[in-house]
Amino acid sequence: MKTYVCAFDGSDHAMKAALAAAELAKQTDAELTLVYVVEPYSPAIEVPGYAWIDWLEPLKQAGVRLLNDAADELAKRTGKKPNTEIRVGAPGTEVVHAAEERKADLIVVGSRGLGTVKRVLLGSVADRVVHLSHVPVLVVR
Repeated sequence: MKTYVCAFDGSDHAMKAALAAAELAKQTDAELTLVYVVEPYSPAIEVPGYAWIDWLEPLKQAGVRLLNDAADELAKRTGKKPNTEIRVGAPGTEVVHAAEERKADLIVVGSRGLGTVKRVLLGSVADRVVHLSHVPVLVVR
């Protein structure tokens, strides 16, 4: 059986990539997993007079909601519901790690179409995945 991993962040670009991945998974009878990555800018901060505020858990819960909604939408459109996973870390790196752990045959990512300056300053999840991955990567525009 084939296994595909698709990076998902809730954006329109990610949904297009997820739909392409779901259609491909349906056609090839592959298993698909949508991966949402929470970036831990600051997992907790201390405010004087208050308990530690944990920002990571609410971000993970928001990711769960996004993934569940996307999985339901893909199931409705393709008849095949993908698996979902939340990870914490750098998005490009974590997507590749998720694919490695599943021994994925393909990684699917959306393209945001960043301009040259933004790409140099911010980088791109798709660029990172392409450079780190040892399996084929499909970038959906």
